[in-house]
Amino acid sequence: DFNNDRVSLARLQGNKWQELVGGEHRFRARRRNIRYEEMLQDLIGIASADLFWSTFCVGQPLPEPGQLSQSVQQLLSGSGTYGGEALQKLEHWLGEKTRYTGRLGVSSRDKNKDRELELLQQEKLQLEQAVQTAVASVDAVHVLEEQIASLEQQKREAEKLLAQKEGLHRDWVRWRSLRERYINALQEQRRLYQAQQEAISLQEKLDKLAQEIEQQYPEFLTAPQDLEADLDALVRLEEDLQQQREEIGKLKAAFEKQKQELQQLQEELQGPLAPVVGRPHLAREHRELLQSLRQQQELQNRLASLDSQEEEARAVLTELQAWAGLGEKSLAYYRQAARSALQKYAELQAMLQEQETKQKELASRFGLLQQGSPELLALCRDYHSRKAALEQEYNAVREGHRQASEQLRRYQEEKEDIERQFADLAEIPASAIAMIDSKLDLERKKRALEAEEGTVHTGGRGRACLLVALLALAGAIISLATGQPLVALGLFAATLVAGAYSYVCSRKSKAQTASAELNSVVAELHKLEAQLGRLAQHPLDELAAIHERLKLREQRRQVLSALAGDLPSREQLVRLEEKLSQAGKELTEFKRRLQPVIETLGDPQAAFYEWQSRQEELKRLQERLTLFAREQYGVAPEEVASLNPREAEGWQEVQLLAAIQGEEPETVGEAASWLAALPDTCWADWQEEAERYQEAQAVLHTCTIQRRELEQADEQGRSSLERLAEKIAGLRQKIAPFTETSSGEELEQLLARCSAVEKELEGTRKVLNSLQQNLQEQERKLQEQINYREQLATKLAAILAPAQGQVLQARERWQQWQQMEGERKELSAALAGLFKGWDVKGLEELELKVIDANNTAIQVKNEWQQLVESRPGLPGLEMRDQWEQLEAEYAALEQELRQLQEQIRSLADQILERNKELSVLMSPDVVNIAAARDRIADLELECERLELETAALALAYRELAAVQNLYNTTHRERLAATASQYFSDLTCSPGRQVVLDDNFNIKVAEANGQMVEVTQLSQGAQDQLQVALRLAIADLVAGDYRLPLIFDDPFLNFDNTRLAQLQVSLNNVAARRQILILSHRQEYEKWGLPAQVEVNNN
Repeated sequence: DFNNDRVSLARLQGNKWQELVGGEHRFRARRRNIRYEEMLQDLIGIASADLFWSTFCVGQPLPEPGQLSQSVQQLLSGSGTYGGEALQKLEHWLGEKTRYTGRLGVSSRDKNKDRELELLQQEKLQLEQAVQTAVASVDAVHVLEEQIASLEQQKREAEKLLAQKEGLHRDWVRWRSLRERYINALQEQRRLYQAQQEAISLQEKLDKLAQEIEQQYPEFLTAPQDLEADLDALVRLEEDLQQQREEIGKLKAAFEKQKQELQQLQEELQGPLAPVVGRPHLAREHRELLQSLRQQQELQNRLASLDSQEEEARAVLTELQAWAGLGEKSLAYYRQAARSALQKYAELQAMLQEQETKQKELASRFGLLQQGSPELLALCRDYHSRKAALEQEYNAVREGHRQASEQLRRYQEEKEDIERQFADLAEIPASAIAMIDSKLDLERKKRALEAEEGTVHTGGRGRACLLVALLALAGAIISLATGQPLVALGLFAATLVAGAYSYVCSRKSKAQTASAELNSVVAELHKLEAQLGRLAQHPLDELAAIHERLKLREQRRQVLSALAGDLPSREQLVRLEEKLSQAGKELTEFKRRLQPVIETLGDPQAAFYEWQSRQEELKRLQERLTLFAREQYGVAPEEVASLNPREAEGWQEVQLLAAIQGEEPETVGEAASWLAALPDTCWADWQEEAERYQEAQAVLHTCTIQRRELEQADEQGRSSLERLAEKIAGLRQKIAPFTETSSGEELEQLLARCSAVEKELEGTRKVLNSLQQNLQEQERKLQEQINYREQLATKLAAILAPAQGQVLQARERWQQWQQMEGERKELSAALAGLFKGWDVKGLEELELKVIDANNTAIQVKNEWQQLVESRPGLPGLEMRDQWEQLEAEYAALEQELRQLQEQIRSLADQILERNKELSVLMSPDVVNIAAARDRIADLELECERLELETAALALAYRELAAVQNLYNTTHRERLAATASQYFSDLTCSPGRQVVLDDNFNIKVAEANGQMVEVTQLSQGAQDQLQVALRLAIADLVAGDYRLPLIFDDPFLNFDNTRLAQLQVSLNNVAARRQILILSHRQEYEKWGLPAQVEVNNN
């Protein structure tokens, strides 16, 4: 009742309902209905809604293709989840405690970062190292202080030596600088002197060259700017005039030559070539004549050949008249028809033979299953699940019985061990523990008070006397120092009296307090000893040991009491023994009934599915055989052999061949036997005869057609031979005076020569005209250039006069003048560049620079000499050229400086490091040794606990993984086979197979062997696959229990075809288990039986 959350489970006995369990049961309520859940567990093995939805209730939407593998594992686990999630959870828990999950066999490799266990171990290691460091730091402080003092002394000495070396180094640097300055001054002096000499030389050359130009080439001093262009133009005109005159001469010679060639060509056309002039088709007509003559001869030969062929063909047709029965079809057609008919008949006979073989195999090998009862077949079908369930039940009961017996045994052993171990303390009650605690505390307090009282009587008195003596001695010394001995004596006596009085007062007060506390503690001890009796007589160390053993005994008694609360009763043990006996009998009976099957066939379940598969194969073979016989022959398979060949397709041709060979088979079987008995050579002989007959027919037909074509007359009634004769006579007249005996090659050569001469004659006439026009144009251009040359010569008369009017000589003088003018400009530019490089305006300023450089060199040399004289350790000026020796001495000095600096830095670093170490050793952060050791002990306990937990988690992970692998290997193949059967039925594709890999990832194998991913299927096919997996898993998980299947509107993507096929499959499943479909769709109303809810009024 969903309104008040009440449930009631009843059983129908006779006509009455008997309630088994009832009450309220709210979903996820804190207060559970235990009896109702236990009843569900006993009935269907499921007491959780999550498990119910994960196994036998199919809702919507169905899982996506990517989640099918996970869903399959969830369904197989029967827990609403799958083993991978549990393994991930264990790995996650272990990963929180330690990073070494790879070494523990849980993950492929260890984690990167430390976890709780490693952090605690690291903290423990650091504390241990800190304790060791603290212990060693006390002795190290003194050693470090001595080392620091020694290093500082070495540093001071090195710094003093460094200051001396640095002064020498500075003088060396100045000496090297002055040397460089002096050398540079000398080089500057030399370069200035060289520049001065070069400038004087350039000025002399420049003056001499200017004078030569003015004397030798005065005409160019006032020459116009375009003089060079005019000279070049005049030179080119002279050269062009010469070339023009030569070209005109060549043109005149070529013109005369072409006139002679024209006359020769005209004479050749009027002489030997006269018969072919104007007759360009002569060669073609000659060839046509020869061809017509050949055609006349060939036509006569062909008519004679046709007569011979017709005679031979008629002889062959008369010899092979029997093969005329084949008609227009070739023997190859009849042979192919016979081969096809015989092949189909052989295929039919092979299927009949295969049917007989399979029937015999089923009867002989699977006789037990063929004759077995439905109950035996069901046991074989569910052998593994039924056996596993019985063995699991037997092992569970046996394990429960063993655990109960083990509990009793452990309880008894623990009880006996306690009695045996603490037998000497049997008379001591548990209340004695508190009294012993009190006695031990009072004894410790008593000892402390006695120690304090002894200190008052001894230690206090000694310290007081010592203090008084010191005060008296100090006063006496002060008085004697001031020169007053009497005052000193008085002070000494007064101090002694005051000290004695103070000592007596303090001793009396402390003694009284300690004595009162001690008496109180002793009184309490006497009371406790009276209560403890003989226990009080033991020494304190033995009493402490007895106290610890008593505490241990009580702790173990408490543990024993807890064990006693969980012990099974005698009735429970009896029930467990009865269940164990019953489970053993059921398992034995199960094995006994299947023993014959196991001995004969091995694995009953595999044998059952193989037998079922063989039956299906036989059924399919029979269907295929009947279909084949109906399609090919239209009768049953057994009637084919007696069928008349004329009524069977393909056998009419066989009967015709047999008739040609003189045979008359009456049935298909006889025709097949005759056809199968034919030797291979027979067909070759038949083929040869049939081909000869057909070839003779073809030859005779061809000859008739050809003769009709050759002898056919035209409109005027002339035959082919007559037409050829007339054509030949006309061609002979056209080629006269030539005949058919004339050489065709000679005719071709004459015609070719005639054509070539005519073309050459035309070309020669064109060349003559062109040469005449070109000659006239060249003479006109020559006169124009002569006129232009006269004009230029008149313009350059002054320039040509020194060269006696010769243009080439005048241009040569111009080029010489240009060369000398260029040299003059180069000298001027070089002199100007030299002055600019030294930043002077002329020779006078350059001379002043030379004097200044001399003075600078002398000044630097004097300064250098003064430095050498003031520092005896420096080299003299005479060593300035010994560069390698000077550099070696300077490098040695720099090396000494670097070594001293490095030594000082090293000493400073060492001092700094020693001070750092000293500050660390003396810092307040040094660990408290006692507190650190207590923390180390706590960390050791915590690490042991975490190591135990990590080992337990790793063991659980490995065991669960092993169980999951075992479960997968035992269920995967059975699940795949069952799911494939359902899937092939739902999709009407017998060849389809559902394939599961080791990780239960799903693929579909098509009939052609192609593997298809789930995502490649249509949405409807994916839903069909999901339903097939649900049905297969229900069969696998439920075994022989007829648990219902509930579908909550899951077929949303099924079309009408899929729904119809699904109805057929669910009807088959409904024969073994109840199926409930919850839906708003009307088409499901006709699927099953109507359900009626009966209300129990009792």
